Amino acid sequence: MARRIAVIGLDGATFELLDQLMDRGDMPNLQRICREGVRAPLRSTMPPYTAPAWTTFATGVNPGKHGCYDFLLPTADLEQFDLCNSTHIQVPTIYELLHQAGKRSVLVNLPNSFPPKLPTPTITDMLTIGDQCVFPQSLLDTYPSLRQYRLAPDEELQVKGKLTEYVNDIIAVEQGHMAGVKDLWQQEPWDLFYYLFSSTDWISHAMYSQLLDGSFPKAYDLFRYIDTQLGWFMDHLPADTHLYLLSDHGFKVYRHTFYFNKWLEQQGYLTTKSAPAAQFHQNISKQDEQKSQLQNSKRFNVSVSGKMLKLLAVVKPVERFARWFYHRVAKPWLPIKFNLDVTIDFENTTVCFPKGRTMTAIYINDGRKYKQGKPMTDAEYIALRDEVKTKLENLRGPDGQAVTPKVYTKEEIYGTATPERCPDLFYEFGDYWFVGQFHSSELFVDEVSSKHGPVGMFAAWGKNIAGQELPEQPIASIMPTLLHDLDQALPPNLDGTVLPIFKTARPVRSATEHQQLDSLLSSVNI
Repeated sequence: MARRIAVIGLDGATFELLDQLMDRGDMPNLQRICREGVRAPLRSTMPPYTAPAWTTFATGVNPGKHGCYDFLLPTADLEQFDLCNSTHIQVPTIYELLHQAGKRSVLVNLPNSFPPKLPTPTITDMLTIGDQCVFPQSLLDTYPSLRQYRLAPDEELQVKGKLTEYVNDIIAVEQGHMAGVKDLWQQEPWDLFYYLFSSTDWISHAMYSQLLDGSFPKAYDLFRYIDTQLGWFMDHLPADTHLYLLSDHGFKVYRHTFYFNKWLEQQGYLTTKSAPAAQFHQNISKQDEQKSQLQNSKRFNVSVSGKMLKLLAVVKPVERFARWFYHRVAKPWLPIKFNLDVTIDFENTTVCFPKGRTMTAIYINDGRKYKQGKPMTDAEYIALRDEVKTKLENLRGPDGQAVTPKVYTKEEIYGTATPERCPDLFYEFGDYWFVGQFHSSELFVDEVSSKHGPVGMFAAWGKNIAGQELPEQPIASIMPTLLHDLDQALPPNLDGTVLPIFKTARPVRSATEHQQLDSLLSSVNI
């Protein structure tokens, strides 16, 4: 097996796109990895978002067990959410288990690694709070290359439609990252090295449809650059080291938008009220912070009330023009910030997306869990949940297609031991992208958007990695596979299993709960 392992993340990457690029000759190093090693589609978490998915990668369990089931985590009030961070992870991570075994990890841009759990080199990700992302800070003196490390590209370029400049800036961010990554790779001791190319997610959000149809070939410059760096990792891979590539989720082009909270309002499950727009939205990343700063820097503020929105909705073409004008003209170019001052009235709401665009799992405002909710018995809760589930599964859009193939309860996703305040219902991604905003009186709007999909990618390459293509695998299986590759015993209660990717197979070792506890206690300095 391997003495060391290197994990390279391609955030949001899919074989749907990568196979096209390999066939075009744009990614020969990735093609070699896939040809000589193992490849498989990789099923993400539900929902398929960065924070829950990468935490499942790191822990080998579903979000119901590790506790990070969205970017935002509810408190005792559905109006108040905490930004997910590493302190919310409720089970041991692979890098903590390796640390207990005397092995050293270097983590660069691992989502949900802020604040760092270990004293070893950690460069935190887009969920970092504040400006310091290099830990320990002394690394900045040891490696001056880390001083040019940026957590995100210049989002103003994307907002203003300057896509060529945006692609160039994304590549510049990655070049800055790789300067530090190469120093850490070559000069720091490590048994596990992790680095994430976030840029594959950034560019996919901006133009996934154009990546697929080739209508903006400039974007391929990023993938050619990434492939060159994959070649560098392959050329500098230490002996007896295996290289793993994976994404946390996939991407998909959606042709329709479904205003889910608006539907809930029409169905009588949700009530709105007038309130400052900031009360309904919450930034979750450095990109969000940049976009908020851009809007807040505008000289004029205009508040749009629910009543004004209803007046616009009287004539649908006028409403549609207003929506187009806001996104294409006012938001990127005019010195005017428009605020839709509408939020959820939680005291009179039973079902909702609590935070609009940043959360797309369904919460029931049960008064036993949330202070503004309606008190419910178990029977009332189950009846309400089943009612919403049935209605949503039977709902059709204007084209006659189902808005979602299937709706799941929390027990179907997480098992019977579910966290008290996790989402109550989840839905499969079909042809409709669900949103929670209230800026449309229409439930269904035809618009193209590039958003997350449920299936990402996995590949592995190295001396003992068999050459084969596997069927779809779950992301929870990556962590036990890595531990097994490093000849470590697997902790109990994992949701994933060791993938059959090795030329030389050997029995999987499992640690008992008592052994794991003893290991944890022995690692604590008293």
